[in-house]
Amino acid sequence: MYLHKLVSGVQIEAYSVEDSGTGICFNVYCYNVQPGINLNYANGDNEASDIISGKAGALPFVVRNASDSNPDLIYEINKHFAILFEDQKNSGLYTSLMNSITSIANEAGSIGNHGENEAKSYLLRKEYQYKYFEVLKSYVPLLLEKEKFFTSAFQ
Repeated sequence: MYLHKLVSGVQIEAYSVEDSGTGICFNVYCYNVQPGINLNYANGDNEASDIISGKAGALPFVVRNASDSNPDLIYEINKHFAILFEDQKNSGLYTSLMNSITSIANEAGSIGNHGENEAKSYLLRKEYQYKYFEVLKSYVPLLLEKEKFFTSAFQ
């Protein structure tokens, strides 16, 4: 069985020796990514991903200045957290969760402000989505343990 391996990208470096790099001098890494495609770099398989992104009614992960009239996924989930953890809103744990989420939303919302191309922007959004879900995985179970409805359901 022959496996087709894919590179994660290619590094391109050039330096003009005639003028000590004045004319040409760069070192760039080009990622082997395509928005909307999951690539398996170990065996070359690929599949469509993010098939819901951009569809009518689908919430984007993050938008600038999210509000009721311009919601994103983080904004909507935060509204649910406010209801679910109402008794813990003043706790340090809840405050840490919300501060972490706000930081991720602000950083993810700035994607594109630094000249990233579409592929780099896509990768950065995926990194922030991963960070967001890691934060949820860390905090939400701890907050749920303190909720009466949750603890009574498992006694």
